[in-house]
Amino acid sequence: MASKYFYEKYRLRTNDFDTLDHIYMSSILDFCQDVAGEHANDLKVGFKDLYKDNKIWMVLRTKIKAIDYPPTLSSVLVKTWPLAPNRVDMDRNYLITSIDEEKTYFKVVSKWIVCNISDRRLVRAKDVHFDIDSYSDERLFDEPFDKLLFEDFACEDSKLINTTYLDLDHNGHINNTKYMNFILLGVEELQNQKVLEMQIDYIHELKKDFPVEIQHMRKDKIFYVKGISNGVESFLAKIEIE
Repeated sequence: MASKYFYEKYRLRTNDFDTLDHIYMSSILDFCQDVAGEHANDLKVGFKDLYKDNKIWMVLRTKIKAIDYPPTLSSVLVKTWPLAPNRVDMDRNYLITSIDEEKTYFKVVSKWIVCNISDRRLVRAKDVHFDIDSYSDERLFDEPFDKLLFEDFACEDSKLINTTYLDLDHNGHINNTKYMNFILLGVEELQNQKVLEMQIDYIHELKKDFPVEIQHMRKDKIFYVKGISNGVESFLAKIEIE
C-alpha cells in the first residue's frame, strides 16, 4: 500500500513569477494539481485507473493561504495528503515549503469529486477505493471549507476574454489552473499584487473557445470575481491582497 503522504520537489522557473517577482497563483495551483495526480497514481486512483471505468476526478474549489513568498528561481517542496472521503467529495491538503522544510510558503486545500465521463453524474467518493495504509486527519485550515456566496455582489467593472486550445487538459475541458490567468487578464488591479489568501470555486465547466465575462467588485483589499459564460456562472473567486 502507498503512503498517506506524498512529496515532490520543484525548481521554480522564470515563467512562474510576475514582473515584480511574485509567484503566480496559477503556478501554485499547477504544483498542487501535479502532486495530487502523482499521489493518486500511487494510490491506484489516478487518471488512467478511473478512466478505464468511465470516471474522472474534478476539483470543486481550492483555497490558498500565503505565509511567505519563495525567492525567484529557488526550489520548493510540495507535500500533499488526502483526508478520508466524505459521502460525495473529499479534501486534499498541500503544504509548500522550502526544501529543508524550515520555511512555510503556502497552505492549500482543494475539494474533489468523482463523476462519470459521459454524463458528468456524481460517483460517491466513498466508493472510490484508495490503496492507502491509512488516512491523515491533519487539517491546514480550522474554518469550514464552504463554497463562496456573493449575496451582495454589484459588478464594478467587467472584461470579456476567450478560452483557447492552450487552456485545455486531458479531460477535454479548461484546466483548473488556467482560471487564475483569466482573472488576472480580466481584473488588471490584481496584476503584480501579492495575494494573501484566495479561494476559487469551479461551478460549470468551460470548454475551448468559450467567451467568459470576468466581473468584479472590490471592498478594500478583497476582490470578488465572477466568471460568466453563455449566461451561466462558471466560477467564483475571492482574493485578498497585501
